[in-house]
Amino acid sequence: MKAKIIFVLGVFICILFSISLLDVIALGISPVKSVVRKTNETYFFTIVNSEHEDFDVVIYPEGEIADFIALSDTQLHFSSDEFSKKVYFKLNPNTPPGSYFGGIVVQQAIPYFKIGDNIVAARVRLSHKVNVELPYPKKYIKASLFSDIKNKTVELGLWLRNLGGERIENVEAHMAVKEKEKTLVDFVGEASGLNPGEEKILSNSFSRELFDNGAYQFVSTVEYDENSIELLDKIVIGNPVIKLKYHTKKLIRGKINKMYFYFYNDWNEKLDDIEIEFDIIGDNEIAGNGKVSKFSLLPKTTNKICSFVEVPSYMKPGNYKLIIEIHGGNRTFKFDSDIAVKRNFLVENLIWLYLMPAVFMLIVSTILLLKYLPRKKHG
Repeated sequence: MKAKIIFVLGVFICILFSISLLDVIALGISPVKSVVRKTNETYFFTIVNSEHEDFDVVIYPEGEIADFIALSDTQLHFSSDEFSKKVYFKLNPNTPPGSYFGGIVVQQAIPYFKIGDNIVAARVRLSHKVNVELPYPKKYIKASLFSDIKNKTVELGLWLRNLGGERIENVEAHMAVKEKEKTLVDFVGEASGLNPGEEKILSNSFSRELFDNGAYQFVSTVEYDENSIELLDKIVIGNPVIKLKYHTKKLIRGKINKMYFYFYNDWNEKLDDIEIEFDIIGDNEIAGNGKVSKFSLLPKTTNKICSFVEVPSYMKPGNYKLIIEIHGGNRTFKFDSDIAVKRNFLVENLIWLYLMPAVFMLIVSTILLLKYLPRKKHG
């Protein structure tokens, strides 16, 4: 019985919520879908102010079409006497042929309203569906780069497919791997005769020794029947390596010490979001620690990093273990080293520094008194 009451109450609240929404939702779209088959044609849909309300909407594309759609408006304001407004859109001229799906979202913010004692805030979000169906030309190649990194070889290649309706007699592809302006390897691949729907792979293998660990640009220009395709991909060989070159070797107890680390980034790109954690260990206990977060290491460079560590005055002078962990480049690097803790001579001997001048003056005064004080003569 109790469950039935809860169910009826839930249905009642849903109905009440729906009725309340009818009072505040003033948004409609017509038509709900467009099919786009040309890049040079303008399409539109209509936003309807069905309740004659004042409201604002934001408009944006989503899905596969998001990068190809140009909108006439990205936001609109409706007053109560405006029944509808049109939004125009078209495909960018560089949209590649093929089928794409997505939509153009129209979003309206609803002001706060009450359902009983509850305050509700919501947004109305409607979508105009867009299906793009651009036909392929008679001769059209779809191409993509690929790489296969192994222990001793690096295979680089290009996948080709003729999506057009006619045979392509000759395809020539220039491929190269570059590090900034430097070309590490380059080669040319040719495919003679590519029938409609046919696929081919052009590839070449190179010794792994030609490449240091790092990230490189893999570029290609594909030419066929007075057409040209530019391709760009990134290949990663090996993993980032961070080396510890030097660190502060001596700390003074009873004070906050600066701790310097010198790390070499043996990678050809900057490494971001690096984090250091270090512990000073003596007698199997952590005597001090520190942490540095969110810094970057420049490529192929020794980077100086500064941290701070407090060394308590009760720590015994001597040699301690220093454990350093570096988190970066999706890896963790661990280093074990030694560090010395020294006495703070100035602070620990402060009383003697104050007493020494007084003792010195006392000795000098005593000597002068003994020398110049008149002596009693004995008869």
